[in-house]
Amino acid sequence: MASLPANFREERRGGMRLICDNEWMPAVSQSKFFSPEHFEKLFFADRGIGRGTALQITLPGVNERFFLRPVLHGGILGSALGAASLGLARPLHEIAVTAALRNAGAPVPRPAFVLGRTFCGHAKSLLWKAALASVAIENTVDGLAFFASTPDPLRIERATRSAAKAIRKFHDCGGMHADLQIKNMLISEKGSDTEVFLIDLDRARLVAHVSPARRMQELMRLYRSLIKRDLLHHFGRSIASQEKAAYGFLHAYTDGDSELETALLAHLAKEKLRVAIHRLGYRSPK
Repeated sequence: MASLPANFREERRGGMRLICDNEWMPAVSQSKFFSPEHFEKLFFADRGIGRGTALQITLPGVNERFFLRPVLHGGILGSALGAASLGLARPLHEIAVTAALRNAGAPVPRPAFVLGRTFCGHAKSLLWKAALASVAIENTVDGLAFFASTPDPLRIERATRSAAKAIRKFHDCGGMHADLQIKNMLISEKGSDTEVFLIDLDRARLVAHVSPARRMQELMRLYRSLIKRDLLHHFGRSIASQEKAAYGFLHAYTDGDSELETALLAHLAKEKLRVAIHRLGYRSPK
């Protein structure tokens, strides 16, 4: 597991833990968020983060805004455990990996703090609930909202090229994303300049080298998310135009590195089969 950055420290209070960047520790520790009562309201209120929704929050005396989201289980574990986890290792690992990738130059948000509370407030409980905060990247929309704005072809081309370059940088920095999909990308458009950031690094890993097989697996996971959300038509109505856009993305990712492109394409058949299998479980768009 990656180590927490040296600028993070911890404070405990009444069955709660706060692990926070020194810059914001005074503000967070004195805020309502570091109280059992408010923490419970966040997790269980109808519109709180217990529903899986990130909250945008501000703190007195702090210029930055933060996105605070719950640490929840997916799939079968989600139904059984919900917000319960054994300790805070998972969100702390995410902070450590995100900070290391950011320091290496990867396009990821700045981690801010983790809040944790023992399950049901019992001091000796082994189960915890947790929420993780990162600094909000201003003037961005996620990839799903970007397509919902019905962008013109030029905007799509810029976003596609920028996304490819962002993912390449992320991989080159040693990042392995556990859920690279369209909603986990933030897009910033300033005139003709487009920038893309990768978010939600829950269960992400930091390695010395990301193999071509792993890179292609993540790229095709992103492609599957476009299929699942019926977004491919934005790249053209015909299969030929959609495939052309996909290869354009790949060329932008490899950026002239023919050896890498060849290595990636060696895994394309396997990933196409994976796409076909997943596609069987997707609902037809209405």
